[in-house]
Amino acid sequence: MDDLNLVLLVEDDPQDVIIVRRFLNRARRRRFSVSHVSRLEDLPDALQVSVPDVLLVDLTLPDASGLEMVQAAARFAPDTPLIVLTGVEDEGLGLQAMQYGAQDYLVKGECDARELERAIVYAIERKRLIRQIEHAAMYDALTGLPNRSLLLDRLRQAVARSVRDGTRVHVVWFDIDGFKTVNSELGHAAGDVLLSQFGQRLQERIDPSDTVARIGGDEFVCVLEGDGDARTRTPMLQVLIQRACEPYRLFTPAHPSGRTVELAISAGVSVFPDDAANADALLVTADQAMFAAKQDGGARLTWFAEVDTARLPPDTADWRR
Repeated sequence: MDDLNLVLLVEDDPQDVIIVRRFLNRARRRRFSVSHVSRLEDLPDALQVSVPDVLLVDLTLPDASGLEMVQAAARFAPDTPLIVLTGVEDEGLGLQAMQYGAQDYLVKGECDARELERAIVYAIERKRLIRQIEHAAMYDALTGLPNRSLLLDRLRQAVARSVRDGTRVHVVWFDIDGFKTVNSELGHAAGDVLLSQFGQRLQERIDPSDTVARIGGDEFVCVLEGDGDARTRTPMLQVLIQRACEPYRLFTPAHPSGRTVELAISAGVSVFPDDAANADALLVTADQAMFAAKQDGGARLTWFAEVDTARLPPDTADWRR
């Protein structure tokens, strides 16, 4: 039998609580521990005590009902599978509940112990698969860092906070100089290890509230929030680049004893609201600043404010490539 599964039941009818507990005590494939609250307002406190494996939620409570209940429960516990319980058979309502975040819909009096157990097991598995799909859609498979889609989402949020608070947002676009040489001389496996370690070094040197993303190939982007200008941010970024360029020791099946690799980085910095009016344009200008750094020989940090944009070909603005 599998490990214990924690069930949090949100139900105001004492008789229904007894029935659910009785059903889950009869479970054959899993063991269940059931905790219980009778009002929606009690749910946040219960979630602070322990994180359940599944929520069983009655659609009619003293302080909430219907889809409002589903929305609230999904908001309080977005990562927890949710099964709706109702005393009324309504397929339309059941489908709407699932659209609002529920994994299943059960009618009281029409399900038995076996069906309830099955619904819980399947809801947990569905939620796990959904999380995997969401993670794959938003994170880079190689490095585990946010990908281009999640980067843009976070950047837009950062810009919105900047407008509200009157602060700046810095976008730093990194490109590893000569990375193709690593792949050609040491193999793609070594290149993958290098990219993973490079991303990890960037992440270790920024604040937890900031973002590092891999947007493709050997290009990475950092989103840094808070005040600062070229005078105050440059030393911090130079230290970040110095740390990221320290020698790497790469161990792969082709090189079991390891090979030492040294890097150089071209980086471009753009600032909101100084250099761009929105998140999309901010990425474009950071990319252009990095391109200018490459044009000037690489291994340097360039601010967009310093760039002669007349030197840039039109295709450097196509950051979506």
